Formats: sequence, C-alpha cells, structure tokens
Amino acid sequence: MAGRLLKENRWIEGAVGQGSAQAQAAAAAMLSGGDRDVTVVCVRARPTLSSCEVQTDGVAVQGMVDFTALYLTQEGELGQRGAQAGFTAVLPVPGAGPKMRARVLTTVVEETASEQGGRLELSALLQLEGLVTQGAERPLARDIQADGEMAVRTASLPLLRPAVHGQTNLAVAENFPLNDESFTRVALAEARPQVQQVLPGDGVVEITGEVAVDSLLAGADAAAPVGWQREVLPFSVEVTDDGFTAEMQVTATARVRDLVSEVVFNADDGQEGNLHIEYVLEVAADGLTGADVQVLADAYPLSAEPFSVKTAQVEFLRAMDTPQQQRPVTAQLELPADAPVLQTLVGAFVSPMALDAASGDDGVQAEGLLRVALLYRAPGREGLACHVQEVPFSAEYDEIPSGAQAWRMEITGAQAERQSPTQAQVQAELRLEALHARSGSGQVMEDISFEGEPVSLPAGAVLYYPEPGQTAWDVARRYRISEEALRARNPDGKAPLLVYRRLTEF
Repeated sequence: MAGRLLKENRWIEGAVGQGSAQAQAAAAAMLSGGDRDVTVVCVRARPTLSSCEVQTDGVAVQGMVDFTALYLTQEGELGQRGAQAGFTAVLPVPGAGPKMRARVLTTVVEETASEQGGRLELSALLQLEGLVTQGAERPLARDIQADGEMAVRTASLPLLRPAVHGQTNLAVAENFPLNDESFTRVALAEARPQVQQVLPGDGVVEITGEVAVDSLLAGADAAAPVGWQREVLPFSVEVTDDGFTAEMQVTATARVRDLVSEVVFNADDGQEGNLHIEYVLEVAADGLTGADVQVLADAYPLSAEPFSVKTAQVEFLRAMDTPQQQRPVTAQLELPADAPVLQTLVGAFVSPMALDAASGDDGVQAEGLLRVALLYRAPGREGLACHVQEVPFSAEYDEIPSGAQAWRMEITGAQAERQSPTQAQVQAELRLEALHARSGSGQVMEDISFEGEPVSLPAGAVLYYPEPGQTAWDVARRYRISEEALRARNPDGKAPLLVYRRLTEF
C-alpha cells in the first residue's frame, strides 16, 4: 500500500510572548514672571510612542511625553507651564526577532513636579507593556491520497491573520458659550477620547465615539471665579481600505493631539466670550481576517498494512481583543489644623504616584498610591487655596481569560464633594485596558509512511474495555476498523465494546 499527504500553505499567526519595561522622562519649565515658592496642584504627563521596533529577544520603543503643570502662586492665582521630553526603552521578549509585529501599551505610574529656583522640574515614570506576534506560511495536510481504503479524522482550525491597517485624521474646531461670562482664560484642559462602536464593512470601517474635553476656566485675577466646563463632542469617522471586509475582526483606537482650549472674545465688541476648542483626532483601525481551515488530524488504513503517522501540535492566534473595565477609587481627605477652612470646592486633581496590577485566580488586583489635590476657596481669602494628600488605594477587576496580555491603566477623571469645612470626599475612575491575544492549538498530520511490518489484528469478535480517556476513534484505530462500524455494533457506547472486523465490509 502507498500514499501521500496533500498539503496546502496556510498562514499561521501566533503569539510569541509579552514583555515589560519602565522608562523615565524628565523636563524643566521656567515659571512665568517672578513666580516663586508655588504650590503644584497637578502635573499631567501624556506619552506618545513614535517608534516600535522588534529586535532579537526584545522590542525597542521611543516616544515623547507632553507635560502640563498647574500651579498656585502665593497670591492664590493659577498658573500653567508645559514642556516635552523624550524616552526610550527596550522590552525583553524571549524569542522575538526582526520582521515580527509588536503592540505596546503605556501607563503613567508616577508623575511629579517640584519647583527649584523659579523652575519646575517635571518627571514621569512609564510602565510599558508589549505583546509580540509573528506569522508565516506553513503547509497543512488537507487530504490523503492512498491506493487503499483509509479512515481519516479532520479538525477545524480557526486561523486569524492581520490583514489591513487604516488610519484617518479628523480636524475639529468648535465654539461653546461660557458657563460664566467672567471667565477670561483656560488654566488647564484635558481631552479623553472613547471609541463606542466599530462597524466593519467591505472597504470601510465606521467608527463612532466621543471626546470629552474638560477645561478649567479662570478670571483675570485671584478673586475671579474659577470652574470646570465640560464639553462632549461626538464623532463618526470612516477608515477606508480595500482590504476591510464585513466579516473581519476589527479593533479601533482614538487619540487626541494638538489640543487647544481657550477663551476667545467677539471681534466686534471684545466683550462676549466663547470657549474655543480645537484638536486633531487620530483614529486607527486594525483588521484581522479569520477562517475555519479544515486539516487532517489523524488517519489509518482499514487493513493490517504497515502504517505510521507523524503528527504535530500547531499553536495559532484565534482572537485579539481589548477588554476594558472601570472601577471607582474613593479617597477621604481631611484638612490639617493649620490649613485654610474649606468654603467652596473648585475641583480635585488625582495623579498617580505608584500604580501596579497583578492577575490572579479571582481577577485582577490593582493597587498603588495616588496624589490627590483639592483646589478650593477659603473664607476671608482672596485667592485660591490648595491641599495635597497622598492616598493609598486598591481596586478589583473581573478576571480576564488566560492568554498573552499587555496592560494599561489610566485615571479618567475625578469628582469632589465637600462634607464639612475640614473634610471632602474625592472619587476618581481607574480604567484598566488589556490587549488580549487568545491562542488555540490543534493536532495536524506532518508525514505518513507505509513501510514496516503489518500489524497483528485479531480475527472474529473481541470484547474490549476502553482505558480511561480512550475515544471511539482510539479504539477503532487500534483494531483498524472504521469509527462508524464500531458505533454501529455498539450504539449505546457502553463497555465492553464489541469489535468485529467484518463490519468494515458494510
């Protein structure tokens, strides 16, 4: 007896592994005018990756951090300064190599600012989490050609392949009425984009979501009103590429750059003001094609002819998703005895001083230390007051299914409530995002041989007691009969099984 495997090349995408590293970014900014001995209210560090290159056993990344620091002068006036700094890091990933693909998520685990001689020293500690995948063509057996009758078992492999990447930019510029006409400037602005729906189609992906822009507005002097104004700007964009199809798995990300939030006045009278917001929204979509590929997993001849088969386990990527969860983090703040009494709250600012997350059997545990700043007005004081307190926290998230993962955490906002002249409660949202690669495996036939000695098969009927874990296929293979013939003689599937080789004739 002779035969051969019929093979067809198929793309196998697999997860190589994940790696992590930390990077430091530092910059300096001169204070305006003669400002000295200021109180830092908060510092915001916004990292952006500029390059991500997979190299031998690692991933090299470069990027920039945009710093914005909000501070309070001795007179109680708000000031702001910004700066930029670069960073580099190498994430160790054993087995990684050139021409592989990597996605890296960045978490700001610490952001600080301090004044030294009229200059703000700004720094950020970044946690970088990366996931490396690779793909290659591999011949997989889809059929067997033999000059005798064979029993074959097939398997379906849900193979996934990165197919297309598309990106589009949307320039946004809008004006909004001011909540208070006495506002004359923006002291701080933050934008948080959120993708809400991704609808893939043939040649296009429709992505909808919103961008929440929070602006801290102030007046011309320390006694002028100060307050937040939030504007939510919905977006709907199309990312086009001929490679997109309606059946694809598509993930989308959105990022805001070049944010401008400012108070502008009517050119005619110079009195009526509006809040002018503009930015560039970058939306990217990554499409993955999936197909259930039928392959030969095992085979044997329905005779005593010599036969051997070589099989292998194929590891493959079957899904890539980005689950997100949010949990509230609450802090109780009490002003020290020598602090000004809390009369009216302006707002709360929460910055990370240490963030960490670990996955366990019951879910994901996040913990760390937060820097919470209260900005408020005190009786008998013309300017603003500020109280800063370090607060430990912990939060529990639902379990994320096993697989290669990269993490990112972000504080998405803070709200404060005055409880007494010396107490306030602050609540922030801590968002956990995971880049999750779900892998699968399957047995495939690599090679066959019809050489050697014929197998010895019993004649007539045999009563067989299957061993634990043995399947009908295993028993039929042992006695070189078809699985259908075995089931026909043993419809209830109970031991002992009656094996009768003449059933192969039916």
